[in-house]
Amino acid sequence: AGPGAVEERAEEEAATTSAAAAERGCWSVLVLHWNERGALTVEELRQRGFQVSVLAPKDKDYAKAVATGARAVKGSPVKPECLREAGAAEADVIVVLSDSDSASNTDARTDAELVATLDALRDTLAPDAGKKPRVVATVHDKGAGPVMQRA
Repeated sequence: AGPGAVEERAEEEAATTSAAAAERGCWSVLVLHWNERGALTVEELRQRGFQVSVLAPKDKDYAKAVATGARAVKGSPVKPECLREAGAAEADVIVVLSDSDSASNTDARTDAELVATLDALRDTLAPDAGKKPRVVATVHDKGAGPVMQRA
């Protein structure tokens, strides 16, 4: 499947999730990290009726998140205490953006950040035997560019 097919599947899933959000009421989405696609991601989620919070590790990214109108928390997505403050346990969906603005975004540091973030989420959510949010992470393919995948 080429990049177009992946984008089409992502759009179909977004529409399905949007319909489910409308049925259930307002879903909450927690966005972790920030990059050049952060503002667009938050804007699209808010337009679809989601309640959005952002956990941004850097001052400049926190300021950009605040500018979107979303609830913003400054802190590290790899620290369980920051995830708790941002509302990870209450979120219906968690979107993990890569923490880099590079076009390729394929270096080992980016992969390590994603794994560390998922590990921190597991540690934060494990004590809560209740609701488990869906986790969606952005990954990059040198040939195709950014792709959204469900984790």
